[in-house]
Formats: sequence, structure tokens, C-alpha cells
Amino acid sequence: MSLKIVLYEESEYAKRVETAFSELHREEIELVSFCYKENLLAHLSLHNTDVIVTSETMEFPAEIQEEEIPVLYLSEQRETGKNEVFRYQKFDDLMEEIKRKLNRQNRGTKLLVFTSMQGGSGVTSCALSAALYFRKQGYSAAYLDFSFPGIRQKKDVTEENRYGIPEIPVFLGDFGTPVDTEKAGNILEEAKQEQKWEYLIADFPMYLDILTKVFEKSADEVIYVCDGSPEGNRKFREGENLWGDSVRKWILYNKFDERSIQTEANGYEPLGEVMRDVSSDMEKMIEKTASLSVFEPFLQEKVRR
Repeated sequence: MSLKIVLYEESEYAKRVETAFSELHREEIELVSFCYKENLLAHLSLHNTDVIVTSETMEFPAEIQEEEIPVLYLSEQRETGKNEVFRYQKFDDLMEEIKRKLNRQNRGTKLLVFTSMQGGSGVTSCALSAALYFRKQGYSAAYLDFSFPGIRQKKDVTEENRYGIPEIPVFLGDFGTPVDTEKAGNILEEAKQEQKWEYLIADFPMYLDILTKVFEKSADEVIYVCDGSPEGNRKFREGENLWGDSVRKWILYNKFDERSIQTEANGYEPLGEVMRDVSSDMEKMIEKTASLSVFEPFLQEKVRR
């Protein structure tokens, strides 16, 4: 069965896509294009459509419900979100990205919470590495930085790319001072329900134990980061019971070396080890960790859904 694509876009771009389609003649794809709303609606009233591809600049008909017909938006940026495809690419690549994104639209957004009671264990670098890993695997992912809530003069969740890794959209969270648990819950739920990203990676400080239940309610997975040192293992035992049984829990050993020991972690699944890196370059450290397979279990879970 062929994939029926409707391109609703300005005429010049639509003509280029149609020309490429006629030259390559992909039998598994049916493509039509429109630049006027009236023509689009007339076509949709008569023909089945699998997906509409358009851009934010087009006047999208209010009569079309995105719950009934999936919609993908053309993006100017190569790094795209869950409901976006990159505008400037070869026709075959564009078609493949459309099919990929369409297949994933119904899988929802997965929230992974990285946390620790131990300062300096590398929660932030591990969380950013996970986001980069998923991006490299072709999934959309964003990093939610709640590591210093209440300090920044920001409203809710604000995008700020401050880690020098352009592939990762970074959002800063502000729960207010004192911490507002209702606001925190709303931020997490809204981020998930928006479904712009396939993976949301949250960096959460467990010393804010008042928020643990809030994060537990929204999280799909919790990853506790520990370095396996005596102090790190002691801190883990202090905080391991703060998370209930309603969320799947993992322990990731980071900055692991010959002196590290894996502690008994009842209720936590072992995620693996990231060996200690003496490099002080955070960007290189994140790139290196993102090349490992420690985050693969979450990818497999996503594919099985």
C-alpha cells in the first residue's frame, strides 16, 4: 500500500518537490501538492490522506483536526523535533524522514529523570550524553535542566543552549522560591503532552525531596547516577527509598575506576558503567559517553512500544 502524502506549501518549494518526485518515481509514495487552502480542503474531502506536510507560515485550515490526519512541519533547522522534517534535503531523504516521523508519532514522549544524592557524580553530563545518544540514533530529544530551580530569573521552561552542543535543545526550569510543587508538576506534564520530543531528559537534584513524588508521577524511567565510591554508595543508600515502585528505576555508575564498588541496589536495575575520564572538557566527555551503549535499553523499550 502506498503512502499518501499531501504537501501544503508555497508554490516554488512545492514545484521543486513535485519535479523531484516525477523524476525518481517512487511507486510506494503518492504525492500531491497544494498552495491554496480551498484546494487542499477539496482534495481531503474526496481522498484518503496519510500525512500532511506543511510549514508554520501557511494558513492551516481550522477544519482539519491533527488528531485525524497527522501533520508534519517543514523546519529550517537540520535538528528537528518530533513533528518536524528538515526542509532542505534530497527528495529521497525527505521521504524517508517523513516515513520515520510518521511511524513514531503515536509512541508518545518518554521522560527520563537523571538524579543523585551525591554531588559531583556527573548527573548533568550523563543526562546530556543520553540526549545526544538519542539524537545520534535519529530520535528527537531535549534536555530539561532543573538542577538549580528557583535561582534563574526565567519563566517556566525557557530554551537556552549553554552547553556548547548544538544538537541538544536545552530548557531551563524554574519552580520558584520557595519551590512550587504544583508548578513543577504542570511543567513536566505540559512538556510531555506537547509531544514535540520523543525523549525528554530531565536533570533533577534529589536534595529537593519535596519534588520526588512530582517527578515520579510523570517519569517513565529514573536513572540514579553513582560513582561507586564509599561516599557515593552511602549517599545512594540514603536516597534509594525516596522513589516508589510506580516508576522503573536504574542505577548508572559514572566516573567508575579501580577503586569503585557496585553497591547492593534493591529495586534498581543495573544500567552499566561509564569509566572515569580525566578530561576537563565537558563537551568531549559528553560526546564520548554518548558513543557508548549504556543508554540502549531505553531505545529498545521505545521500539517495542
